[in-house]
Amino acid sequence: IYFMYDLLDKYGSDPRVTYLINHRELYFIPILNPDGYVFNATTHPNGGGLWRKNRHANGSSTFGVDLNRNYSFAWGHDNIGSSPDPNAATFRGTAPFSEPETMALRQFCAQRDIRTALNYHAWGNSMVIPWGYARNATLVDQEKFHRYGSMLTESNEYLVGSPFQTLGYAANGTSADWMYGNVTDKPQIMALSPEIGGPNDWFWPTANRIIPLCKAQLQANFRIACLAGSCIKVKPELPCELEGSTVHLPVRFMNFGSEADSNFTARFTSSDPHIVGVPVAQLFLPTLGPDQEILDSFSLALAPNIPIGTVIRGVVHTFLRGNIVLLDTVEFSYGVPQVLFSENGESSLNNWTGNWARTTEKSYSGNYSITDSPFSLYAPNASSTLTLQNPIDLSDYTEVMLRYHTTWELQRNWDYVIVNASRNGVDFDPVTGRHTQPGSGSHQPYGEPVYDGSEYAWVLEKIDLSAYSGHDLYLQFVLGSNSNQERDGFYFDDLCVTGYKVLDSRKPQKPFVNMHLFPNPGEGHFQISGMKDGIGPTSLQIFSLLGNKLRDLPAN
Repeated sequence: IYFMYDLLDKYGSDPRVTYLINHRELYFIPILNPDGYVFNATTHPNGGGLWRKNRHANGSSTFGVDLNRNYSFAWGHDNIGSSPDPNAATFRGTAPFSEPETMALRQFCAQRDIRTALNYHAWGNSMVIPWGYARNATLVDQEKFHRYGSMLTESNEYLVGSPFQTLGYAANGTSADWMYGNVTDKPQIMALSPEIGGPNDWFWPTANRIIPLCKAQLQANFRIACLAGSCIKVKPELPCELEGSTVHLPVRFMNFGSEADSNFTARFTSSDPHIVGVPVAQLFLPTLGPDQEILDSFSLALAPNIPIGTVIRGVVHTFLRGNIVLLDTVEFSYGVPQVLFSENGESSLNNWTGNWARTTEKSYSGNYSITDSPFSLYAPNASSTLTLQNPIDLSDYTEVMLRYHTTWELQRNWDYVIVNASRNGVDFDPVTGRHTQPGSGSHQPYGEPVYDGSEYAWVLEKIDLSAYSGHDLYLQFVLGSNSNQERDGFYFDDLCVTGYKVLDSRKPQKPFVNMHLFPNPGEGHFQISGMKDGIGPTSLQIFSLLGNKLRDLPAN
C-alpha cells in the first residue's frame, strides 16, 4: 500500500515512476489471508497475535490451513516442510488448493501474463528464493534468482537465499515455489518472498517502525516491476584504476529483465571537480536480450595533478526510448597501484599455514578457489584458520587495499568467518569489508566484522588496510561454528594486496633533480644526466617499471 501511494504521489514528476506506470501492469493483493488477519486483530487488538493459518473449520475443534503450504508444487513433499496434522501451525490442508484463498490466487495468475512477483511475509530481513521444498533441489535459474535478489536488496541489504539458507528451515507447497515451478496452469513467474523486519520487529512491529519498514522495500518493489520487461542495469567492472589526462571508464551493461529492447542509451554525469569539461558522456547501446550484456566505456577528461588513490564517482543514467529507467553509481580510483601480493590457489598454498585448502568445487576464475572445508560441510564446533606465513612489506606503500572475490554459506547469526590483519604475525585485529556485518554475539564475536548467512553469487570484497601502511602485514582467515547446522562454508579467489609507492611523483615530497635517462627504455648500460639546481645533497634511487627498488645511490 505504501508503494502504491509512492507511485501515485510521484507519477508525472518522477520520470522513473512515470515510465514504470506507463509501461507495466502492476497488481496488488494487500492481504491473502483476511480471516486470519481479522482473527488476530480480534483476539489481540493491541497486536501480538500469532495465528498464521486461515480459519477453515477442520473438524475435531481444530481450525485453519497454512496457506503458504497449500499450493500444488511439491505439496506434501515431506512432513518437515509442512504438516499433515490439523493442529499444527504448518498444516498443509487435505489437498493442494483446498482453500478458497489459494484457489483465487491460482485463477488470478492463470488469467494474466505475470512475469515477476513478490510475496511478502514476516520476519527475517531476508529475500527468499526457490526452492523451499528441499535443501539440495536443483534450481535451473539459481544464478538469475541470486542476481535478482542482489538487485532487489541493494539498499536494504537483506540476506538472499532459499528458506533453509535464510530462515533455517524447509517449506513445501509454498506460493513462490508454485509460481516459479508450475508452468502448466500459467506462465512461469520469477517469484521471491521478502521476510520483512528483524527480531525486534517480529510479527508485530511497533507503530513507529511501520513506515521505515515500508520505505526499506521501495527499491525492491520498483525493481521487481522493472524486471517484468527490459531492464538495463550496470554491472560494476571492479577493481577499476585509471590514470592519464583522458580515461576510458569501463562499464558493463546487462539486461536483467524479461524482454529484449534496442532503444537504450546511457549517460554518465558527475559533479566531481576532478572531471573537467562538460561532465556528461553518452553511449548508445545495441539490442540486448534477457541476460545479455555488453562492455563499453565512457571517455572522460581529467584535471592535472590528481592525488594518487583519489576516488572519482559519477552516476550512470539508463534511458529507454528517452525515458530514464535506472540510476547506478560508479566509481574508479585515480592511479594504477602495484600488486604487492596475490593468491589465486592455482598452484599451492605454500605461502599459508592452517587447515584451509584449495578446491575445484567452484572458482571465480581458473580452476581453483580456497575454502575452509573442501568437498564437505564444515565441522561442528570448528575454529579453522588460514594464516599468511611471511609478511607483506608495506614500508614504502600507502593506500593499501585487500581485494578478493568471495561466496559463502554459513549458519545465520551463529557461524561466521572473520578476516584479521596483524603487524607482527601474533596480535591480529579484525578488519571490515564491504560485505561484513557486526557479529550478533550469539556465537559470533559481538560487534566484530564477520561474514554471516549466505551469499551465493561471487562478490568482490574490498578492505582498506591503509592503517597498516609503513609496517609488515600478515593476513588471517578464521571460520567459527557452533554445534549444529553445518553449512558449505567460505570460498575466496583472486586475492591481492595493492598499494601506491609513497615516493610517487604525484605525492608531496622533497624536490628532485630534473633528470634525463638515455636510452629509455634501455637494456644493459644507460646514462642519467641532470642538474642539482641548488637544492642541496642529492640521492638517487632507481626503480623498475613494477616499482621495485633496484639501486639506492648515496648523496653526492
